[in-house]
Amino acid sequence: MKTQFPNRPWVALFSACFMAGIFMSLGMAPFDLVATRFYNQGTNLQGKGLLYRTVPDCVLKICKSEGPLAFFKGWTACYFRLGPYTFLLLIFWENLKYYHKEWKSSS
Repeated sequence: MKTQFPNRPWVALFSACFMAGIFMSLGMAPFDLVATRFYNQGTNLQGKGLLYRTVPDCVLKICKSEGPLAFFKGWTACYFRLGPYTFLLLIFWENLKYYHKEWKSSS
């Protein structure tokens, strides 16, 4: 059976997509947690937050009360959101590079 993309390192590409998704999720998880906590807090009658005044205040209170590992709560949910995106992005990018190379060589 003839493959569409001969001599392409698919295993390396899938591994790179998987690892990129993990690192992207680990990098985004703290920001997602802070944004979720900050925006889901209750407000008073004037519309000011009851728990956190500013984003840095939110970060400090989470770090003091729950420790630094608390910023990675829910990183798996972040991976299930960003992992497929990263995977598809890198696969499409690789295919676009292949088709562009083929197009340039035929011109």
